[in-house]
Amino acid sequence: METVLCVKRADIPIAWVGETSVIKMDEDIFFSAFSTTSSDLKYHWIERNIAEQDSSLKQIIPYIIIQD
Repeated sequence: METVLCVKRADIPIAWVGETSVIKMDEDIFFSAFSTTSSDLKYHWIERNIAEQDSSLKQIIPYIIIQD
């Protein structure tokens, strides 16, 4: 079973929604926004085959660039 990190599309903070789907952010900012107990914002590990079929979910795909 392969899982992917997802958030509900409707729960993504409006400040994070832009013309591109790439947002530069530190992981602590992401996790603090989606793990606060006073908020309904939550992240979930969902089975990939389910997440790929559910348009209400947004998959979080981290990328890292290493430059020398």
